[in-house]
Amino acid sequence: MDMFRPDMVFLDAKRIDGMPLHVVRDDIYPFVGGGSKARKAVYYEKMLRDQGYNAVVTCGGIQSNHNRAVALMAARNGWKCHLCIQGTADRFLHEKGNAMLDRLSGAECELINAEDTAISMDNAMAKLCNDGYNPYYIHCGGHDLPLAVAHCGNHLAAFCQQGGGRLLFPGAPRQGCQDIQNH
Repeated sequence: MDMFRPDMVFLDAKRIDGMPLHVVRDDIYPFVGGGSKARKAVYYEKMLRDQGYNAVVTCGGIQSNHNRAVALMAARNGWKCHLCIQGTADRFLHEKGNAMLDRLSGAECELINAEDTAISMDNAMAKLCNDGYNPYYIHCGGHDLPLAVAHCGNHLAAFCQQGGGRLLFPGAPRQGCQDIQNH
Protein backbone atom coordinates (compact mmCIF):
# COMPACT_ATOMS: atom_id res chain seq x y z
CA MET A 1 0.00 0.00 0.00
CA ASP A 2 1.31 3.43 -0.90
CA MET A 3 1.59 5.45 2.31
CA PHE A 4 1.42 8.82 0.55
CA ARG A 5 -1.80 9.51 -1.28
CA PRO A 6 -2.14 12.98 -2.81
CA ASP A 7 -5.90 13.00 -2.24
CA MET A 8 -5.19 12.94 1.50
CA VAL A 9 -2.57 15.66 1.71
CA PHE A 10 -3.00 18.08 -1.18
CA LEU A 11 -5.57 20.80 -1.20
CA ASP A 12 -6.20 22.72 -4.39
CA ALA A 13 -6.16 26.32 -3.36
CA LYS A 14 -6.15 28.61 -6.40
CA ARG A 15 -4.15 29.66 -9.40
CA ILE A 16 -1.33 32.16 -9.10
CA ASP A 17 -0.06 33.63 -12.35
CA GLY A 18 -1.86 30.83 -14.19
CA MET A 19 -0.18 28.08 -12.13
CA PRO A 20 -2.26 25.83 -9.89
CA LEU A 21 -1.17 25.94 -6.27
CA HIS A 22 -1.26 22.71 -4.25
CA VAL A 23 -0.61 22.97 -0.55
CA VAL A 24 0.80 19.98 1.34
CA ARG A 25 -1.24 19.62 4.51
CA ASP A 26 0.52 17.21 6.84
CA ASP A 27 -1.74 18.47 9.60
CA ILE A 28 -4.58 16.45 8.03
CA TYR A 29 -2.50 13.34 7.32
CA PRO A 30 -4.90 10.58 8.41
CA PHE A 31 -2.64 8.53 10.68
CA VAL A 32 -2.04 8.76 14.45
CA GLY A 33 -3.04 12.39 14.73
CA GLY A 34 -1.49 13.81 11.57
CA GLY A 35 1.60 15.91 11.03
CA SER A 36 5.05 15.11 9.74
CA LYS A 37 5.70 12.89 12.77
CA ALA A 38 2.69 10.77 11.79
CA ARG A 39 4.18 10.40 8.32
CA LYS A 40 7.40 9.11 9.91
CA ALA A 41 5.39 6.78 12.15
CA VAL A 42 4.00 5.06 9.04
CA TYR A 43 7.55 4.12 8.04
CA TYR A 44 8.54 3.11 11.55
CA GLU A 45 5.45 0.92 11.78
CA LYS A 46 6.31 -0.96 8.59
CA MET A 47 9.99 -1.34 9.51
CA LEU A 48 9.21 -2.46 13.07
CA ARG A 49 6.63 -4.98 11.90
CA ASP A 50 8.88 -6.32 9.12
CA GLN A 51 11.81 -6.76 11.52
CA GLY A 52 9.82 -8.36 14.35
CA TYR A 53 9.97 -5.63 17.00
CA ASN A 54 7.19 -5.56 19.58
CA ALA A 55 8.15 -2.59 21.74
CA VAL A 56 9.51 0.94 21.31
CA VAL A 57 11.37 3.42 23.48
CA THR A 58 11.58 7.08 22.56
CA CYS A 59 11.64 10.54 24.10
CA GLY A 60 10.40 14.08 23.71
CA GLY A 61 8.81 16.97 25.51
CA ILE A 62 5.43 17.08 27.21
CA GLN A 63 3.61 18.16 24.03
CA SER A 64 5.81 16.16 21.65
CA ASN A 65 4.17 15.34 18.33
CA HIS A 66 6.77 12.58 17.93
CA ASN A 67 5.86 10.92 21.24
CA ARG A 68 2.16 11.12 20.41
CA ALA A 69 2.64 9.56 16.96
CA VAL A 70 4.85 6.73 18.31
CA ALA A 71 2.57 6.02 21.29
CA LEU A 72 -0.54 5.81 19.10
CA MET A 73 1.29 3.72 16.48
CA ALA A 74 2.39 1.29 19.22
CA ALA A 75 -1.12 1.13 20.69
CA ARG A 76 -2.59 0.44 17.27
CA ASN A 77 -0.27 -2.56 16.92
CA GLY A 78 -0.52 -3.83 20.50
CA TRP A 79 3.17 -3.06 21.12
CA LYS A 80 4.70 -1.98 24.40
CA CYS A 81 5.72 1.69 24.38
CA HIS A 82 7.96 3.54 26.83
CA LEU A 83 8.09 7.33 26.53
CA CYS A 84 10.83 9.27 28.29
CA ILE A 85 9.12 12.63 28.66
CA GLN A 86 11.20 15.67 29.46
CA GLY A 87 9.21 17.74 31.95
CA THR A 88 7.42 17.75 35.27
CA ALA A 89 4.73 15.30 36.34
CA ASP A 90 2.42 18.13 37.44
CA ARG A 91 2.50 19.76 34.01
CA PHE A 92 2.25 16.44 32.14
CA LEU A 93 -0.75 15.25 34.16
CA HIS A 94 -2.69 18.50 33.72
CA GLU A 95 -2.07 19.34 30.07
CA LYS A 96 -4.38 18.38 27.23
CA GLY A 97 -3.37 17.78 23.60
CA ASN A 98 -0.47 15.41 22.97
CA ALA A 99 0.15 14.91 26.70
CA MET A 100 -3.40 13.63 27.12
CA LEU A 101 -3.09 11.35 24.08
CA ASP A 102 0.17 9.96 25.48
CA ARG A 103 -1.57 9.19 28.78
CA LEU A 104 -4.55 7.56 27.05
CA SER A 105 -2.43 5.52 24.62
CA GLY A 106 -1.35 2.99 27.23
CA ALA A 107 2.30 3.98 26.88
CA GLU A 108 4.47 3.91 29.96
CA CYS A 109 5.23 7.59 30.52
CA GLU A 110 8.39 8.28 32.49
CA LEU A 111 8.96 11.94 33.43
CA ILE A 112 12.64 12.84 33.30
CA ASN A 113 15.05 15.75 33.26
CA ALA A 114 16.44 16.44 29.79
CA GLU A 115 19.99 15.63 30.89
CA ASP A 116 18.85 12.13 31.91
CA THR A 117 17.40 11.22 28.51
CA ALA A 118 20.09 8.79 27.32
CA ILE A 119 20.35 6.84 30.57
CA SER A 120 16.56 6.72 30.98
CA MET A 121 16.11 5.39 27.45
CA ASP A 122 18.91 2.85 27.94
CA ASN A 123 17.31 1.68 31.21
CA ALA A 124 13.91 1.35 29.54
CA MET A 125 15.47 -0.71 26.72
CA ALA A 126 17.16 -3.02 29.25
CA LYS A 127 13.94 -3.47 31.24
CA LEU A 128 11.92 -4.32 28.11
CA CYS A 129 14.59 -6.83 27.04
CA ASN A 130 14.57 -8.40 30.49
CA ASP A 131 10.76 -8.62 30.31
CA GLY A 132 11.00 -10.61 27.07
CA TYR A 133 10.23 -7.86 24.55
CA ASN A 134 12.18 -7.03 21.39
CA PRO A 135 12.35 -3.22 21.72
CA TYR A 136 13.49 -0.65 19.17
CA TYR A 137 15.21 2.59 20.24
CA ILE A 138 13.79 5.58 18.37
CA HIS A 139 15.93 8.67 18.80
CA CYS A 140 14.18 11.82 19.98
CA GLY A 141 12.04 13.25 17.20
CA GLY A 142 12.45 10.17 15.03
CA HIS A 143 15.11 11.84 12.93
CA ASP A 144 16.99 8.59 12.39
CA LEU A 145 14.64 7.34 9.67
CA PRO A 146 15.53 9.44 6.62
CA LEU A 147 13.63 7.22 4.19
CA ALA A 148 10.30 8.57 5.43
CA VAL A 149 11.16 12.09 4.33
CA ALA A 150 12.92 10.92 1.16
CA HIS A 151 9.91 8.82 0.13
CA CYS A 152 7.60 11.78 0.61
CA GLY A 153 9.96 13.99 -1.41
CA ASN A 154 10.06 11.46 -4.24
CA HIS A 155 6.26 11.38 -4.40
CA LEU A 156 6.07 15.15 -4.38
CA ALA A 157 8.67 15.40 -7.15
CA ALA A 158 6.77 12.86 -9.28
CA PHE A 159 3.53 14.75 -8.67
CA CYS A 160 5.14 18.00 -9.80
CA GLN A 161 6.75 16.44 -12.86
CA GLN A 162 3.44 14.95 -13.99
CA GLY A 163 1.71 18.28 -13.71
CA GLY A 164 4.59 20.48 -14.80
CA GLY A 165 4.79 22.06 -11.38
CA ARG A 166 7.67 22.61 -9.01
CA LEU A 167 8.23 22.39 -5.29
CA LEU A 168 8.77 25.54 -3.31
CA PHE A 169 10.51 25.33 0.04
CA PRO A 170 9.76 27.54 3.05
CA GLY A 171 12.76 29.58 4.03
CA ALA A 172 14.01 29.85 0.48
CA PRO A 173 15.60 33.19 -0.39
CA ARG A 174 13.04 35.97 -0.83
CA GLN A 175 14.17 36.72 -4.39
CA GLY A 176 13.25 33.25 -5.62
CA CYS A 177 12.34 29.68 -4.81
CA GLN A 178 14.34 26.55 -5.29
CA ASP A 179 13.21 23.51 -7.22
CA ILE A 180 13.60 20.13 -5.58
CA GLN A 181 16.36 19.27 -8.06
CA ASN A 182 18.55 21.93 -6.44
CA HIS A 183 18.39 20.23 -3.04
